[in-house]
Order: sequence, then C-alpha cells, then structure tokens
Amino acid sequence: MSSNRVIDGSSIFTGNDVGKDQIKKEFGVFYEIENGTVVTKTTQNSPYVLTLGPVQTDNTGLLPFYTQTMRINSASYVSDYDEWITNLQQKFIPSAEYIDHYFIEPSNRCKTDPANNFESYEYELLSKQVPPLSLPNIYDGQEFPLPEEMTTYLDQFSINNVEVEQRSNVFMGDTSLNISSGPPVGPIDPFEPPVYGPYIYETYNSYIKLSLDTSVSLQDQATTHFLFKETGLTNKLFSFFKRTAGVRLDFYSDSQNTMTELNVKSLTSFLQDYDLVFFPEQDDEKFYRDFPEPSTFEAQFLRLEMLSRVRDHISTKIRKSFQSLIVDGDACHSLLIGYKVEKFRENTNNPVQTIFIMSPNVNNYYDSLISYDTVYNYKFTAITMVVGNSYAYVNPIVEEELAQVVMTFVNRPSVQFLEMPILSQDMIATDIPNPVPEVAFFNERGNKNEIIIALDQATIVEHSFENNYPIYFNKDSNAQRKVFIQQKEQQIQFSDLYTSNLYEIYRVDEPPSRFLDFENNLLTIVGEAGVNSTDNLYRDIVVPQKKYYYLIRTLTNFGIHSNPTRVYEVELVQDSDETYLNYSEFKFEQTKLTNLNKTFKKFMQIKPNLSQIALKQYEILDNSTPDNYDTSVVGVEPEVLWGKRFKIRIKSKKTGKKIDLNVTFNLVDENNQPTN
Repeated sequence: MSSNRVIDGSSIFTGNDVGKDQIKKEFGVFYEIENGTVVTKTTQNSPYVLTLGPVQTDNTGLLPFYTQTMRINSASYVSDYDEWITNLQQKFIPSAEYIDHYFIEPSNRCKTDPANNFESYEYELLSKQVPPLSLPNIYDGQEFPLPEEMTTYLDQFSINNVEVEQRSNVFMGDTSLNISSGPPVGPIDPFEPPVYGPYIYETYNSYIKLSLDTSVSLQDQATTHFLFKETGLTNKLFSFFKRTAGVRLDFYSDSQNTMTELNVKSLTSFLQDYDLVFFPEQDDEKFYRDFPEPSTFEAQFLRLEMLSRVRDHISTKIRKSFQSLIVDGDACHSLLIGYKVEKFRENTNNPVQTIFIMSPNVNNYYDSLISYDTVYNYKFTAITMVVGNSYAYVNPIVEEELAQVVMTFVNRPSVQFLEMPILSQDMIATDIPNPVPEVAFFNERGNKNEIIIALDQATIVEHSFENNYPIYFNKDSNAQRKVFIQQKEQQIQFSDLYTSNLYEIYRVDEPPSRFLDFENNLLTIVGEAGVNSTDNLYRDIVVPQKKYYYLIRTLTNFGIHSNPTRVYEVELVQDSDETYLNYSEFKFEQTKLTNLNKTFKKFMQIKPNLSQIALKQYEILDNSTPDNYDTSVVGVEPEVLWGKRFKIRIKSKKTGKKIDLNVTFNLVDENNQPTN
C-alpha cells in the first residue's frame, strides 16, 4: 500500500508568503513548489546559529503543552551585526500562531463491489418503485424474512416515514455481517453482531459491498478502541462529525498533487463544547451500537475517563521539541478513527444517505438500501485524528552585548479530525449480460407465409476475452456503461444468472454490409419481464422465394442486452406440393484493401547510364542565360536513348511467370516547364 504526504498549506512557501513562519524556513525543514510538485527544502549556510534549551512540560491546561528556550547567535562569517539583527527581527511576527499537521497516511484504502446473488425480479422491481431508504436493511434483523410472494408485499407496502428519515445518517460500530450456514435463531441481541445465513441471499438479490481498509495495524485499532469505544463515546464522536460544521483549511496531498480544502474539526471543541452527557438522538440519525448507551450518570465519568486517556495519548505522541517539529520536520502522529461514506444518485449534489463507519477494523459494509439498476456515486472520506502542533515564538529579547537573541518557543497540541477524501466511485447493482441466445428456424408443412423462430437462453457461459461487450448499435451505450460500471472493467464476465424470455429480433430484407444496418430494423421484442420460463417462439410473416436476414439477442428483465447472434439468411421455399426452409449463417462481404501501387526500387532500379545524361561541349555552354538543354546537349554517347522504347522482361524463378515492362525515356527540363 502506497503512502501519501499531507501538508498544511500554510507550511508551503510559494513566493507570496506573508504571515508564514520565516524562522522555520531559516532553521528547519520547509516546503516549496517546484514544477507543480511540493518538494522538501532546508536552508544552506544560514547566518544564524541556534542553541536550544530543555523542553518544559506544562499540565495546567485542558491538554498539556511545552516550552523551550531558543538562543540565536550570528555565524562567524557575519560582518555587519546591525544588518544581521534587522534581518532576524523581520522574520519574527509578534503574537503569530503557526500550525503544523504534516503526516503520512496510506492511500488506496477503499473500493466498492456489486454482489449479485440470484434473480428476484419482484424485489428488484419493488426497489425501483419505492424510496430506497424504506427498503429492508441487512442490518435490521427484525425485518427478516420478507414474504415469499413479493407481489403481495408490493401491494401491502407502506412507507415508514420515521424509519426513512432516521436512515438518512447511519452510524455503524463494530457490528458486521457474518454469513453462516443457517438463519438467525431466536431474538437478535441489538448489541451483538447479527448472524445471517442463506436468508441474506434468499431475500436480497443484490446489494453493494463497500470494502474498507484492512491494513490498519492492530496497535492503531487497539488505540482507537481504548480512546473512544471503551469510554462509550464512539457514537457521540461520530455525531459530532455529523452535527458540527468545522472549518475549511488548505492541505496539499501527494495523491491529489494539488492544494485541497479539507473539513477540520477540533478535538478540544469536542471535549469542551459538545454535550457528551445529555445526548438525544436527532430525527435523521440511526445508531447500530455495539455497546449499550451509557446512562447520564455513567456518561459523566466516561467523559472524564476519555479526557484522561486522550491526555496520556497526546503526551506520548506529540512532537514536543523544536528539534523534532521544526529542524527535523518529523511527521506527526495520525490515527484512523473511521470512515464517512456519502451515497449520491448520479448527477445530484445532495446525498441520499451518509454512513459513518465508527471503527477501522470493520472490513466491509453491505448497502442494501439501493434502487436496482440505478447508478450511485459513493464518496469515501477517512476520518483521521492528527496530533499536530500550534506554536509561537514569544518574548524575544535582544542581548546586544552577547550578540544574540533569546526567545521562548511555545508548542501546544493541535489535535484535529481531518476528513480526507480517498475515493469517489460510481457503482450500480444491475443485471449481468446473458450469453448469446440459442436460435432455431423452422416452418410448418403447407404454411407458405410463416417462419417460426424458436428462442432459448444459452446454458454455456461465454469465456472472457478482450473487448467482449462492444457497442453494436448507438442505443447500446447505456447498457454497456452500466455493465462496465458494475464490473469495473471492459473485459466483462457473462452469466446465465439473469435469464428471461425477452428477445430482440431484428430483420432486414436486403443483404446487410454491417451490424449497424440492423439498428433501425427492430422487428419485435418478444417475451415478458419476470416470467420464469426462458424459451419463446415467434412467428414471422414472410414472402416465399425471398431471402431475409435476422439478428437476435436476449434481454434481461431490466433490459441489459446480450451480444447478438450471428446473422442468419433465411428463405422459405415453396414448390408444387410443399414448403421448406433454407437457412444458414450469412457472412458480411469483406472489404478488399488492394493497393494498386508498389514500390519496386527495393528489388530493381531502372535508370539511364551516366554517359547518357552527361552534358557535351560543356566548355562552350552559355551560363549567362537560363538553361534550356535539349537532346542535342544531353548525352555524350553516339546514340542517345531519349524518346526510344525498351522492353524489359522479368521472369519468376519459382513459378516461371513473366512480366514485360515497356519503358520510354523522356528528357524533361524541370526549369523550363510550361505554366498554366
């Protein structure tokens, strides 16, 4: 897994650096932009010599902070002390506060996958007709099982508006689905992970699986649990993320290769300003807790317990010294708290639902609250706690007799929750294309105007190959796009999972030259969505002794087409006492790409001898006038070749075939060509 630098925008020097820490640029690691990329820099040959005192800890505040004495002397090569002190004073901004939250995070941590089980047309149709948040949720065990007759369920369906509103923001703890060999037995404990067996497959035809980062270290998982879960405040922390606006700050990240505005929320604000004791849930929130909600009395003590644990954690993880923070430019400690996943309908700005995953060791989240055959965009955000720093240089004193400046470095923790965008991905649960259908043509004896087409779904699934689901007709682009989104590649897998008895039959009356000739010649669509049978018949009225050309493909219940069959040439033949059928595969005429010219110089070159193109009487030629050389001047041989015809015969050594070339040499004066 690759890593990603995240750097405060205020720490990056761009040339317009008013208000930025010039002392850091002088003594430590800083960042500049070169060729559009942030690079690490240090100042060489500084005129300043720095001496640091010991780090002092102050525990009087809500969180501990640290101080350190700084002594700055001039380097030995400095000749003008007054200029030196003036330059140093210009780098110092009284009462200025600087922040530093530089940290390293992993990248490529999330993905989405469709989960197609088996066809349940009634449920799929239901999901398209009602608000998706009113559908049965995998995590609500009390909603299992659904009625076997989905049509009955559809007729009796009533939307629980309270439940729909609550599901707008869902908070998940460690609760996860464990697929076992059987259904739940007895009542489901709301504080235990639900265990579902085949019911999840029998009830839900499809859902979308959100796969989260599984590489979080066990130590980081344990730390997150220790700080928040064990103190019973995980739900409150994540409601804080949902209910608090936060501030927007600029950060540069390697993964984005640009400055990005991130939403930042302060741990101090959570500890001081957020009500952690009296905690009513809001109407648009639903919590799937993995521990009982503490009472008001218990919450008082748990808040103090969390504060104590957070203080201890910060004191061991924060960059305390000027050396670590400024000189060495060490990365600060970061801790993945969980994820926020926003689900949008395609081309909309407001999320249908926001899901908070409140533990970094939850590997997957299963989203069943989706309308079938609908494209959604999932935006993943990693909620990361960063133990950064807020620091200042205070009380500068100029000691002229010692040629030095003394000041105090005050270093406070700046513990922030950053919402880091890590993935935006379209996803859909839709039908998987079927293999090419099986087709047969026949006729009934004595019926002189009718062709019968027998149709059935193929049972042999096509193997995957490159570009195996191309666009044959312009209207195919929508279905192709859905399939590519679901399978996340253009080399797709076919399946007989979503069979139907729906078929598209195309017919043209003249020999086609390409597949596109069928596009505007759809004869009919036969079949009915949701019917269990896969076979079908179609009777086409035709004229005897006339050839027709057919192209057929199958449709799933929701209109995802298969690749087409081969083109069939069919003719109903009538003689004196019977009718019969001729049909065979029709092949498009191949375009002959014939090149009538061939470069022959590689094999043979025909040109005049040098003596035939030399100029005779060169010494008496008049060079003062434009050249006008004719056959009396060009050629020194007694017999010139201009205007004469030659026959050159070429004979093949392998076949004995002969080719005669008739060649005439003409003399052309290029400088005196007639103009039109």
